[in-house]
Amino acid sequence: MEREIDRFPVRSEKDGRIHTAIEYAEIVSFRPMSGQSKEMFGKRRLALSDGRDLNPIKGDPEAFQIFRTDEIVRKFR
Repeated sequence: MEREIDRFPVRSEKDGRIHTAIEYAEIVSFRPMSGQSKEMFGKRRLALSDGRDLNPIKGDPEAFQIFRTDEIVRKFR
């Protein structure tokens, strides 16, 4: 199961358009031998609100590459 954990605006370097980036985390549930079941965040992924996946750019935590188009978007404030 996946859960949305964050969303933020990003702006295209190509045409200046504003998009919404969404961060998802896989939810991992487990139950210890004694006690209540617990949930933890597992693998995370980023995507635009239209479903296109984003890859982080190493060395620049504010920049992302749109998978398959190579377009660069940056966090927008």
